[in-house]
Amino acid sequence: MNYIIEGERIGFTELKEEYVELYRDWINDLEVSQFITHFGRVLTKEAEEDWYQSQAGSDEPTFTIHHLPDDKPIGNCGLHNIDRSNDHGEMGILLGEKEYWNRGLGTEAARLITDFGFAAVGLHGISLSVKSFNERARRVYEKVGYQIAGKVREFYKIDGSYYDEIIMDIVREEFYKKNEQLIRDKYLNSLE
Repeated sequence: MNYIIEGERIGFTELKEEYVELYRDWINDLEVSQFITHFGRVLTKEAEEDWYQSQAGSDEPTFTIHHLPDDKPIGNCGLHNIDRSNDHGEMGILLGEKEYWNRGLGTEAARLITDFGFAAVGLHGISLSVKSFNERARRVYEKVGYQIAGKVREFYKIDGSYYDEIIMDIVREEFYKKNEQLIRDKYLNSLE
């Protein structure tokens, strides 16, 4: 497998057409999708193929996350809504293979995609949103250095109840005070 980025236990590849059904299965699994904005919406095969085509033609980086020991695709992540005039983007992660949850792989993926955003894309700040009941994701982002920047009260309605949308963010200097420069050290220094 040709990985664009390799961490200790996960690697990123480009999105692959052969995985479109897998991506759709992840989104349509309510246990997985309850944590993302698509919750409760069934994604058709056509809609997922349209999403894949839009991502494949985009200059915003979106990757498939693989578990390195078995080369298995376990999720995807990316940087979206990149604002080049302000050097800002939004980060998102989906771990679709539930047997890989609670193993620290989400933290590693968050660290790698954030490092990629700063070192390779040249962003100054990255933000994300998380549903207020998703404590596990919030802890992951806090381990990487993201801080709560605010919230939108009662933004999500799920099964008759309302939940806040928590906005988190990080800037480059904060990230590198807490994390290694893996992308620069491993990939980019050789290009200079």
